Order: sequence, then C-alpha cells, then structure tokens
Amino acid sequence: GENKELLEKTVYITPAWEVPNGVDVPNDKEELLELLEHERTRPFHNETCWYCHKTTRYEDWVQIPMTTKLAIAYEVDWEKSWEPYYISRKDIPMHDERFKQYGYDRISQICELYMADYKFFVLDNLFTVHQGYKMLADVSLSRNLENRKNFLLFEERFQPEMTLKYPNSNKTCVQKETWRDAKQVVVHNIEALMKQRHKKNIV
Repeated sequence: GENKELLEKTVYITPAWEVPNGVDVPNDKEELLELLEHERTRPFHNETCWYCHKTTRYEDWVQIPMTTKLAIAYEVDWEKSWEPYYISRKDIPMHDERFKQYGYDRISQICELYMADYKFFVLDNLFTVHQGYKMLADVSLSRNLENRKNFLLFEERFQPEMTLKYPNSNKTCVQKETWRDAKQVVVHNIEALMKQRHKKNIV
C-alpha cells in the first residue's frame, strides 16, 4: 500500500539545461558533463530566471556519476518560483488554463502539487535540454506585462482557491523570500566542481 501511495503522489524531476545554438544536444549525462566542463551548457534560464530552477540542486546532480540504470538521485523540497520539468502519472492536478503565455503556468501547477502533498524526486541520469541560450535581451516588455498579470492572478485568485481546495494543508505558496545573494553561490559552486572534475580527469 505504501509503495502505491508513493507512486501516486510523486513527480520525477529531470534537471533542465540549455546549450548555445550550434552546439549539439548531448545524448547522455557524460556528454552533458563534458559540455559543462567546456562551458558549452548551463542550467536552463540561467541568465533570465536562475532561481526558477535552483531548487533542483544542480551542484549535487553533476557530482552523481552516470550509471546504466535510471534511479532517484535525491528528494527536494518545494521552493517558490520553481519551474521544473518532470515526469508523472496522468492523473495529477491539471495545469490551470487561466495562466496563459509567459510565467506562472508551471509555477502554479507545482504549487498545487506541493499543497496536495506530492513528493519531488530528482532523477540521476535523465535531463531536459533547450536548444539556444535564454538571454535577458530577449525578454520583451509585453512578456513582462504578461508575467505581472499572471503574478497578480497567482497571488490574488489562485492561492486563496488552493487554500480552500486543500483545507487540511498547512502549506502555502505565498512569495515571501528574496533571492538577492544566492545566485553567485550557485554559479561559483558549479564552476568549482567542474575544475575539480577536470583535475581528476587529468590525473
């Protein structure tokens, strides 16, 4: 019974990366780590929304060697603004179609999964890759306006509805914290890990 419940209330996270145009998408984790070592890949939305994926714990994921079998690497706790790509059963809470265009579509769905007591497991060998780097210069005014509109919908309509839908949950997705200082830590940690890895390969 417990295993069935675990399967039903679980989503499996695939860390999301991006490669520049002109660079072939890696076929497996070894190839991805090779690209990372040569600074030809980076976490998805690294420049435009780095905190949207930091919860996945890239620094831990890159340290896990590739194996022949797929397994769970570690469990992560939900954090605000998280937008992971994931694999799940079809009967999970659906995406709220009021969130159109840019921003808060996946954030709102992940928020509901969190309030509904789903667990988030990161997979060790599986990942998602976007072709082309997401650049700050590409973020348009119209997209920012859309994002602002969706933020207000998320705060003022969606979250109160979730509180009513899950009355026994003591969880909330209210956006309380700020992300000022942590970005450099994440970036430096990945850079340091790649240097260590490179040294090991030379020996």
